Amino acid sequence: MIEIYNKKETEKFIRTKEKYVYVDDGRTEVIIPRKDIPDFIVYVNRRISIVDLKIYDPEHNPSLVITTMGEYLDRCDPDIREEIIDRLVNLQTGDEKYRKVKVFDETVWEQVQDELEDEEELEE
Repeated sequence: MIEIYNKKETEKFIRTKEKYVYVDDGRTEVIIPRKDIPDFIVYVNRRISIVDLKIYDPEHNPSLVITTMGEYLDRCDPDIREEIIDRLVNLQTGDEKYRKVKVFDETVWEQVQDELEDEEELEE
């Protein structure tokens, strides 16, 4: 099973303004740090079940930037491919071990975002 970031961890991540993506496996949608894409793809397919993923980048209104066939890329935005391909290939070939990944729950994420927006309004 995949661990879920708690509310405090979610708030800390949102405050860092790190890049993130939405991942949809056809049944569930979660949010992950963008830097975790290669590990997530391999981890889910090897530890949970073989699944095709759709990954959306919210910075692009959100647009579909990656589709997978199991742990292999089907389609991928060229810029994101450049970011992830070396690690992804090393994970797929066993040259490196994948990290256990955690995900953000979309409901908790939205709640934290709303709270942070309210906090910013009060500060103005």
